[in-house]
Amino acid sequence: MNKRILITILVILLSGCTNVDNEVQSSEIDNLQTRIEELESTISEKDLKIKKIEQDNLKYVEENKEIKGKLASANNDIDKRSFEDENYRNISYLTLEFARARTSGDIEKLKSLVSRNVRIYEENNEIWSEFVNTKYCNLLHFPRREKYYHDMHIIYFEYDKENETFKVHTEEYFVNDDGEISGIAFVYMTYIKEDNEWKIDDFDFDI
Repeated sequence: MNKRILITILVILLSGCTNVDNEVQSSEIDNLQTRIEELESTISEKDLKIKKIEQDNLKYVEENKEIKGKLASANNDIDKRSFEDENYRNISYLTLEFARARTSGDIEKLKSLVSRNVRIYEENNEIWSEFVNTKYCNLLHFPRREKYYHDMHIIYFEYDKENETFKVHTEEYFVNDDGEISGIAFVYMTYIKEDNEWKIDDFDFDI
């Protein structure tokens, strides 16, 4: 056989093999590219799921904090109410004693009810109070009056946990000689614990 013919046949055969190999490689590349795209899509989906889980976890953490905060607040309220209930009878009695002593002019009783911040003294047949820290004075009792003390009601009672004091507001009713209500006084008091006893540390009047 002529050499030229053989060479031509070989070139044709080799060329055919090369085309087949190229087609195989191209098909494999396409398959790999498709697989890569599928994996990237899967990864994106998983990233979105992970992000949502993280957001949900953050939301649950915040909700958990809020619930714990509300629970702590509720427990504080329960403790506060319980403490108020335990001390209401004693402090309401002291408040009544203060009203009676003030309106009757019982200076010794008044002295026993107030803290060391309050000085009770008598001057010109009148009973006065002076707050040591501010030097502010209040007239507590004068013997000549046209209105007479009749009764007292507590209208506000609350424990201030931050300052460890009780706030008490009262209404006092006064009558004239005919027994008719002729005046109302509002009294605002603050109690502190002094020597393991509740004492009136501050008070003011609105007549």
